[in-house]
Amino acid sequence: MRILIVDDDYVNRKLPAVVLGRVGHVVIEAANGTDALAIAARETVDVVLLDLTMPDMSGYEVCRQLRARAGGDALRIVAYTAYGMDSVNEPLQASGFDALLLKPVTPADILAAIRPPSADAGDPPSPLG
Repeated sequence: MRILIVDDDYVNRKLPAVVLGRVGHVVIEAANGTDALAIAARETVDVVLLDLTMPDMSGYEVCRQLRARAGGDALRIVAYTAYGMDSVNEPLQASGFDALLLKPVTPADILAAIRPPSADAGDPPSPLG
């Protein structure tokens, strides 16, 4: 898969990039929302790991804009944040996120978060339902 990782923190971008790259995924990185939207406009991506708090625009806004584009409904968009589920769950659903990945993460967490729902048969449901 082609995966876009969006986080203003270098380390928080690199950990999933290394994990996903080692298992054969193509990884594209962006340090802010503006760059993420520009990349998504010119590159085909399957999954977006998206930080919620960035200096130029929130992950919520980036998600809304990605969903509004042609083909945006086909993207798997995963919120990638340090905020606990109770504080972000409702706004995540309203913005169009598919799943929630809480930092700090393990390689197994990252790989599970990018799987499409059809691959989750038998697994516990996503925190977003």
